Amino acid sequence: MTTVPQPTDDHTLVFDGRTFARFSLAHNTYCLPVDQVGDEEERCDALNKILRTLHNGRAVLVPFPPSGVDDIRVLDCGFGKGAWIEDCLAEYQHVINEVTGVDIFLGEDSDDEDEDEDDGVEEFRKKRWNLNAPFSEDRDENHLRREEFNLINSRFLAEGIDTNRWQPYIRELKELLEPGGWIQLVELDLRFQSDNGRLDPNSGAPLVVWNDWYRQTMVNRNKDPRVGQRLHQYLQVAGFQQVWGGTPQNLEIGSWNTRSSEAGRMIRDHVHRTLETVLLWPCAGTLRQQPPPLMSIERYRAMVRAAQEQLRDESLRLYYQVCVSIGIR
Repeated sequence: MTTVPQPTDDHTLVFDGRTFARFSLAHNTYCLPVDQVGDEEERCDALNKILRTLHNGRAVLVPFPPSGVDDIRVLDCGFGKGAWIEDCLAEYQHVINEVTGVDIFLGEDSDDEDEDEDDGVEEFRKKRWNLNAPFSEDRDENHLRREEFNLINSRFLAEGIDTNRWQPYIRELKELLEPGGWIQLVELDLRFQSDNGRLDPNSGAPLVVWNDWYRQTMVNRNKDPRVGQRLHQYLQVAGFQQVWGGTPQNLEIGSWNTRSSEAGRMIRDHVHRTLETVLLWPCAGTLRQQPPPLMSIERYRAMVRAAQEQLRDESLRLYYQVCVSIGIR
């Protein structure tokens, strides 16, 4: 059996003014920017705020905290900028004893422990791990242990986890949960659609072109662009109970947003950034000894500009979707 490579550092590479984790590019794992300040931080913060608005201000979407449990431990897979952890602690800092965040790139402040959070969390642990590898391969003394956590959050990993890894990954997360512990999975479905059907998927329109490139590059890199819509099924197959999910929630782009025009503008601003970020490396980047890029940076920028321009067309009533699935062990 081939061992899945693991990162050992935060070495980076700058391409077109954006910073990427070198390990991710070399091993075809989550090829999105990891900028510590600026565009990517703002994009991630905006997406977190959008989801909080969609879920009535909640970061935890399952019954929580568990009753009768004194030592509450939380795991966040793919913690990125730590936005979900911050929100979770803001809500439950006095009942959570420990939070562990797992990611490939730990960022500037990558010590194993962060500062205590008031009188609540005793330890915030950052763990470097490629989630494409089974947790059983971890030989570190601080490896994740069976039945260690009461809540597991996993979100925005579609660009990082291989297609055939998802089901074993979810089975392993179940093993990490204590009996009665909950899991919540959140993934975007980045297909831009039209509420009134005016964005014809066969039209060759700029957003359709972007959709097609996203799907093609994801599939070429052994990633599932629609994994969000399969998560509830994967939870059921893994033996989780009280599984909920499967029906995507629409994120309506622009002032036609039925929740509020402010929410619609916030979503549009986020999508504007996403259009130029998600495909930058998959379409236009390459390393030495890798095949040439799929397109020149000039062609890539032109594709993005055209898609961003169409994004402003309110008559299309555009939206994309977020998929949430939860279950209990």
